[in-house]
Amino acid sequence: MRKKTISLAALLLVLVAATLSANGVSEVTSDDTVIRVIQVELEEDGVYKYTAQKMDGSLVIYRASEEQTTHSVPFDQVQEGSVLAVKDSGIMTMSIPPQMWATGIRDITLAYNLGAYGDAISFAPVQDLGIITSPDTQTTLWDITLSDDLTGRFSYAYAYDTLSSYTSQGLIFRGSYFARGTLDFWNGATELLIPIEEMSGHVDEYINTVYTPGVAETTGEAPHSIDEIMAITECHDLSERFSYAYGFVNAFQDYYYGLSIDGESYVEGALTAIFGLEPLLTGEERAQVSLDYVDMLSQQYEEALAQLAADNLARAEAFLEENATAEGIVTTDSGLQYEVISQGDGDTPTAEDTVNVNYTLRDIDGNLIESNDNIEFSLSGLIPGFAEAVQQIQAGGEVIAYIHPSLGYGEDGAGSIGPNSLLVFDITLNGIVDTTAEAEATAE
Repeated sequence: MRKKTISLAALLLVLVAATLSANGVSEVTSDDTVIRVIQVELEEDGVYKYTAQKMDGSLVIYRASEEQTTHSVPFDQVQEGSVLAVKDSGIMTMSIPPQMWATGIRDITLAYNLGAYGDAISFAPVQDLGIITSPDTQTTLWDITLSDDLTGRFSYAYAYDTLSSYTSQGLIFRGSYFARGTLDFWNGATELLIPIEEMSGHVDEYINTVYTPGVAETTGEAPHSIDEIMAITECHDLSERFSYAYGFVNAFQDYYYGLSIDGESYVEGALTAIFGLEPLLTGEERAQVSLDYVDMLSQQYEEALAQLAADNLARAEAFLEENATAEGIVTTDSGLQYEVISQGDGDTPTAEDTVNVNYTLRDIDGNLIESNDNIEFSLSGLIPGFAEAVQQIQAGGEVIAYIHPSLGYGEDGAGSIGPNSLLVFDITLNGIVDTTAEAEATAE
């Protein structure tokens, strides 16, 4: 029997077939995009960013992470020249080049290099789509210097992180117009480029007609000074109107949530992110600035709360001092003041009783805080002033109680009731609840 021989050509075919199988070439389908990587970047949050050429020569940026992307090759082994079959999220940003999240990546480099695909996979010359490979030399802002003030540094860091988050979601702003909207809010401008009542309409229109369909968008020219931004006199198209409105509304939201922002520092951080420039603070430095800012806000809050407690206590005691001289007001040894409107003719509760009452609670200025009818309370579980006041009348009676903070919610307050607040209760005692009968009925 003659030995079977394998020619070099046949052996190559065997190797190619093995390569095809190993790299999943047969699974490249119409929902795969084949790309050739031309640049790899690793971001601070662990996301890989692959700038790549598609077969038609256009450029695209795919983002990949362990949480969002299945992969047949370690992310750090993808390099310049790698050929990948990519499945994506279907959501493209409006940047140039566009960015997308990769939901799946398979490396088919070896099979491609072996010529296994023939003409089925080939790459046209790269189109010039204006990719910024060196942003600090191709796109620049003015000479930004970080503020020594914590609020200024936080404003820069917070803006950079916020706008980086927006752009990672595919929101591309005309930088100068976003900045102008932001500055107009924080500067309290009275003459706006867009009326406030029209802003949400422009945002909705942009989302529906540009962002959602994935229409290509640009950031516009980078401004070179705050003065240049403030010299803008009008919005010319939907993208500019959207960016201006979003900057204004975004600033309002920060104000609403209690952030104190330095407008110019915020704009500098925002533009750094919008135009893809290197931030003046590292991720670790930005995180520390944010922690320091939160500590500052907490300290300011505690100081304001202490001052409010002192002011409320002074007001409460001044009110009670004057109220004590009014006709019909009784002051007890505990400091409770009350006025009996009607005594009632039923039983008088004790501190251990459960009662059914109607009550209205108002603050020192007469503002309504709370009101309830036919509600049952165990007096032992109530604030001392309320419990004592109910015991001054009989069932069917009504009493108005003026409760010193020490007999109410004290320095801590409760919900909408501030620290050391005077409480004014109008209470009607409907009756004393027979808890023994209720317990027996439940047992049966």
